[in-house]
Amino acid sequence: MKYLLIIFYISNLVSLTAFLIYTRKSFSGFFISKKFIKYSIPTIFISFVGVLINRVDILMIGNMMPIHNVGLYQVATQIAFLISFSLVIFNIAFAPEISKLHSAGKINDIKQIYLRSTRLIFSLCLIIFLIVFFYSQEILRFFGDEFIAAEESMLIRSAGQLIVTVVGSVGYMLTMSGQVNMQFYRILVAVIVNIICNYFLIPIYGINGAAIGSFIALSVSSIIGYALVKKKFNIKLFRIF
Repeated sequence: MKYLLIIFYISNLVSLTAFLIYTRKSFSGFFISKKFIKYSIPTIFISFVGVLINRVDILMIGNMMPIHNVGLYQVATQIAFLISFSLVIFNIAFAPEISKLHSAGKINDIKQIYLRSTRLIFSLCLIIFLIVFFYSQEILRFFGDEFIAAEESMLIRSAGQLIVTVVGSVGYMLTMSGQVNMQFYRILVAVIVNIICNYFLIPIYGINGAAIGSFIALSVSSIIGYALVKKKFNIKLFRIF
């Protein structure tokens, strides 16, 4: 494994070097502005905290429970991520489109894309969630009968991922429209909430406590994200608010 990682990083370094050499003429007039730095630094922290929020459960379970629980929870988490996978794929194409439309001042177009895509993606994710919900034990048996013990954790985590799809691409709506600081604070709050919930819930409920903590954190993050997007773009995704 160690040698595979070394080969992976070396290959990436060689590829990056070749790319820079091949495109060096395109960067002849390259310079770094204060505006670029002001935007980039929070974006770097957003990426770091984003990784942390997906790993904090695993880290805390490993420190607070017998190590075999990490394997159970890891499988439950990976299956739960399938719920929001279509949102992840959509964001790849959606993010640059938001930036382009925002730069052109086409706010109404952004609103329409966000509203339509969110409702469509939620419908798709809801179908996947129902499949996971009704066939949870059958899915877990693919990994071994011992993983059925993670059924409740998987369902709770799946519900958390479904909550994320309810509000759609709020993170990219904020980041691509220049609200990187708000996006950073939103994710940071979610991480803090997750850590606090895990600290109190894992000793009581085990891996289910970690799943509950994650559900609460994702819910808080989604509510904050939607509130910020609604205020920024004057969007009303739901009839009541």
